[in-house]
Amino acid sequence: VTIPNKSLSEVSKIISGNEEITINFFDKKVLFKVGNTIVSTRVINGVYPDTTRLIPENFDYKLTTLTTDIVSAVDRASLLSTDGNNIVKLSMNLDKVELSSRSQEIGSVVEKISNYDYRGNKLDISFSAQYIQDAIKGIIDAMTYLGYKTSDHSGSFGGWSNVFSQSGLERYLQTF
Repeated sequence: VTIPNKSLSEVSKIISGNEEITINFFDKKVLFKVGNTIVSTRVINGVYPDTTRLIPENFDYKLTTLTTDIVSAVDRASLLSTDGNNIVKLSMNLDKVELSSRSQEIGSVVEKISNYDYRGNKLDISFSAQYIQDAIKGIIDAMTYLGYKTSDHSGSFGGWSNVFSQSGLERYLQTF
C-alpha cells in the first residue's frame, strides 16, 4: 500500500507522545484515528517502481567499523567545514580509513579510524556530514557497515545485525 507523503506528514503532526493509533485499510482509502481525530486519505494506485534493484546485494567496497568510531569521526571532521553543504570526504583503502574536511578560512582536519575492516580497492567518497550523521546515529548496533558496488553508484549502510549473526559480531569485536 502506498500512502501520499503529505497525508503521513499530517498524521505525524497530530500524534503527541504515546497515543494509540488505529489504522483501517479499505480498497482506495486509509483511515488513521488518533484520539478523537480521524484522518482519511486515498491510496496511491499503480505499480511502485522496483526498488530492490537500486541498491546492490553484493559490494566491491565494504567498510565495517564500530558505530561510535565513525559517528565521532564524522562529528569531528565536520567541525571545520564552514560551507553550507558541510561536506566531508571518506577515504578508504586496506591500510587506512580517514575522514577529512577543509575550510579556506580555518584549515583542514583528518580523522583516522583505527578499528575497521575494509574490503576492496582504494575508494574516496564525499558526502554531507549531516546526512551521514543522521543516518548512522539511527543505527543501534555496535558495528556499522558501508558498502558500495562501484565508486559512482549508490551504496548501502546499516548495522551489523542486518548482515551478520550475534555470535559473528561477538567474534569480530574480540579482534579489536
